[in-house]
Amino acid sequence: MEITWGQASDVGRVRKSNQDYLFADGRVFVVADGMGGANGGEVASRLAVEGFVTRATSAQDTQALKGAVTGANEDVFREGQAHAELAGMGTTLVAAVVIEEAEAPRVLVLNVGDSRGYVLHDTELTQITEDHSWVGELIRAGKLSPQEAEVSASRHVLTRVVGVAGDVEPDLWELRPSPGDKILLCSDGITNELADPEIGAVLMSGADAKATAGELVRRAVEAGGLDNASAVVIDFGPADAAAPPAPLSIARTGVPVPRTMVPPAPVTMTVQSAPLRGPDLHQIPQPLARSSFTKAGTVLRVAGFLAALALVIAIGVYGITNYVRGSYFVGVSNNQVAIYQGRPGGLLWFSPHLVTVKSLRLTDLPSAYWSELRTGVPEPSFAAASSFISNLESQAKQFNQTGTGTTAPTTTTTSGAG
Repeated sequence: MEITWGQASDVGRVRKSNQDYLFADGRVFVVADGMGGANGGEVASRLAVEGFVTRATSAQDTQALKGAVTGANEDVFREGQAHAELAGMGTTLVAAVVIEEAEAPRVLVLNVGDSRGYVLHDTELTQITEDHSWVGELIRAGKLSPQEAEVSASRHVLTRVVGVAGDVEPDLWELRPSPGDKILLCSDGITNELADPEIGAVLMSGADAKATAGELVRRAVEAGGLDNASAVVIDFGPADAAAPPAPLSIARTGVPVPRTMVPPAPVTMTVQSAPLRGPDLHQIPQPLARSSFTKAGTVLRVAGFLAALALVIAIGVYGITNYVRGSYFVGVSNNQVAIYQGRPGGLLWFSPHLVTVKSLRLTDLPSAYWSELRTGVPEPSFAAASSFISNLESQAKQFNQTGTGTTAPTTTTTSGAG
């Protein structure tokens, strides 16, 4: 089976730089969408792709590919830890690796984040991957419709990213393409602007892989271009007119990782005991009477219980304190978008702390965003909150260019300060 491919990328109409990074060599194909302040997103996506490709070049099974993702994650995380200006950077990653076999090639597809993989088979477009995003989790849980997700202010909040934590778990799928099939890997700059039917129509246009990738990117930019748009198209040759295509089979490999939509930051407790002193041999204590022994045992049991209870409470207080201090959310202060440290509405004795107020006003945004922002949109880090506001600013520009701005009711209540 002859395989051809093409790729294209564009910065879009709003972003100042392109933080997407692509790779394709006929066997390994990757798209990464970086995020982070300054040039952090560019560094994260490049490091992740380079680290993954280096390790995946000779991979022949899912375990090897999982190790390639783990290694790439370590590369990005280590660089972010070593340089303060890159702290908190991360990237999505979607990849396809072709494994040549005697009968037909086998393709392993993996992803972390909301960059997607699609397959076009017999005129039908199927999304292979699942978005690791807040709204994606809610859709799969049946708590949010796809239509509601499209306008949700939380749709840019990711639940899995390469490089933000010390480890990450990719999702993996296996499929056997037929002649005539096409696989698309793309960043959300494509899928946020183009609906699946339009993506499918472009893939079925009959153009070669390079022209198809370019057309998808061009249409995404013309449709709004609010983000970097990138696409890699893999073409598995012309369909055999004499033989009907085999049924498409997509198998998820490995055991899916249980998902927690708002996982608290793990707390590691280190308890150091005081040095033990040797027994005092200078005098031997007198034996206790039985009544004294019983009383002493009771006292020890009570003391042990109280000590254990105090330790549990101390661990709980420590964990809650770290969880709150490591949490951020985007809210509203005097009708301006702001970043708070803490949880919306507060948690126990912790009230939200106002960190910074942005120049973006609530009235600069469509009214669909007002309710969620006033409630507070949780973010995993300050960098993620800043990135989310950058997305809001981009959408505000487009919204105000249409001249459809609306006046919000004035309020001086700080969002989330319960």
